[in-house]
Amino acid sequence: MGPRKRKAFDRDEADEAETADEGFMQLRQDLQYHASKFSEKHNSKRTALIQRYRRCSADWATSGETAQILKHAFHVVAWFAFACDESEMKVVQELAELLMQMLKSCKRQTPPPRLRVALKVAAEKLEDIQEAKHDFAEAVLKEVKAMLKRHYGGSTHGAPGKRSIAPCGTHGRTDICLIRSVLKKREMPPRYRMGWDGLKRGWFSAFEGRHMKGGWAPSSRFTDKDAIEHLYDVITKHAESCGG
Repeated sequence: MGPRKRKAFDRDEADEAETADEGFMQLRQDLQYHASKFSEKHNSKRTALIQRYRRCSADWATSGETAQILKHAFHVVAWFAFACDESEMKVVQELAELLMQMLKSCKRQTPPPRLRVALKVAAEKLEDIQEAKHDFAEAVLKEVKAMLKRHYGGSTHGAPGKRSIAPCGTHGRTDICLIRSVLKKREMPPRYRMGWDGLKRGWFSAFEGRHMKGGWAPSSRFTDKDAIEHLYDVITKHAESCGG
């Protein structure tokens, strides 16, 4: 009876992980959809939209309509995380500061489930921006972490913090869900990894800590799934050529 129960537990655990991964992939697609709508707008319309969200957020904060702020914060996270890259840092900063304003207006609130996961994506891009030495990211990241900490009750489990060691082949952040979901049971060769670069908006592969030749898949040319499949092919061919 013991081994049979153990197998059932393993299967249930795997099913839960797969369901969570699929849920994250769907949410990421939702974020990318909102980002694409923002990207289609002319610069002047982008500016007007950001200003409108800023005014509405201030009005909602005054009237205590924090639920509206949290609802619309999802859109802002989408624009911030996926609509702009390092070539549009002025817009990235404006969106980051808008998000910070919205979160500051909800200091006693916990994020709803969709926003909670979206904020993890935002935190990861802010970490990428910090590594690129852009000072504005620190204050925004502090507000994002504070919002997530309220959900996790002060626990650091699941909340962004220092980049932790992750399973082989992942970047150690939410992209682990995507990689795991696409690769299924396929394993990454030792010393290789792939991940998402939020600032450059693309997927990369690396060998022994160095980016690989041909190991870049920008979001402008690849879907997440196609990028992961492409990079896995690059990695496996490189490993075979090295006798791995």
